[in-house]
Amino acid sequence: MYQDNVEGLMNSEIRQDKYQDLKYILLWINENDTKNMFGEGQIPFFENNCSHANCYLTTDKYLINDDYTKFEAIIFDVHDLQIWKNNNFPSLRSYKQKYIFYGKESSDDVPICSAFANKYFNWTWSYKLDSDIVSPFIEVKDFEGNIVASKRVVNWKTNMTFLSEIDLQPLKHKNKAMAWINRKCHTRNNRMQFAKRLQRAFKENSLEFDIYGCGQLDCANDKCLENIQKDYYFYFTPEDSNTEDYVSAEVVTAYKKFAVPIVIGGANYHKFLPEGSYINAGATSIDKLVALVEYVIKNPKIYHSFHRWRNYYIISEAEKFKGVCEVCEYLNDVSKYGVFSVKTNFRKWWYSGPLFERCFPKSPEILYDPNNSRHL
Repeated sequence: MYQDNVEGLMNSEIRQDKYQDLKYILLWINENDTKNMFGEGQIPFFENNCSHANCYLTTDKYLINDDYTKFEAIIFDVHDLQIWKNNNFPSLRSYKQKYIFYGKESSDDVPICSAFANKYFNWTWSYKLDSDIVSPFIEVKDFEGNIVASKRVVNWKTNMTFLSEIDLQPLKHKNKAMAWINRKCHTRNNRMQFAKRLQRAFKENSLEFDIYGCGQLDCANDKCLENIQKDYYFYFTPEDSNTEDYVSAEVVTAYKKFAVPIVIGGANYHKFLPEGSYINAGATSIDKLVALVEYVIKNPKIYHSFHRWRNYYIISEAEKFKGVCEVCEYLNDVSKYGVFSVKTNFRKWWYSGPLFERCFPKSPEILYDPNNSRHL
């Protein structure tokens, strides 16, 4: 039904007047791949209520007179960029085109090894807060719907008031210290190893830290998830990658279930989560963390203070393809589309760790320099 409505709108005279001068965007995919994660045509821009909807997104390289250099922009997904081979990239490039890097996976999981990535992209679109188009996994809004975080500069409210007695009811019957539902068993940062050390320290202090999944406690049909709100004071949310600005949506589980998240990762959490709403395990020792948890549990008013944010903010997952509206907006903005820009040292921006350790040794490959692709 929605598809019919969109097609009807696109065929109407009103649409032709309002959305003329289409900007064409190509999602570059390998020949054997047919997926379009965003959606085809103008539908992504209508579905997201974009202020500019005069953009047309496709995976069809031959849509415009069999010439992909005629597209205003080409989007490259990070998963297709780890191996730079001749047949993976455009052989021709227009100076007017914007090449857009899209990355929603941790840079620690998908580093870009080739030096040819430098000076290749005009715009970046990722979870990193210094991207040209920022697409975080979580967002914090005030009650008027304004986005407060995630941002590079955030001003959190101070002197927040406590919840009312009615609002405190979900916190009254908790009786266990912490839980964690682990859905990704093997990670480069060995978070399970850290969790087991933490679990032993909890046990030594007569505190329960229940780990579900990955060979630990069973969580059939997500029944353990139902018990988070009822039983647990805290919820452990270690990131699967200790990467700058990488805060996954897993932390939202804690907030939704009225548990205080204990976080650990590579991000500056001040830019992502309300002050006083979480504990950063990476900022202290295990012994001090356990002592703090025990102290907070024994002092209900202090525990309740971790929930004061609920009087001011809404914390939720961000839209899956947040940023798609900005792509169309940028293509309509002469001050952005009409000005040359390039990510000079892209590799260092995307992955700040030692690339040599991540990228070598690799199997021998014929490296292709896409910067030498012929410009029109």
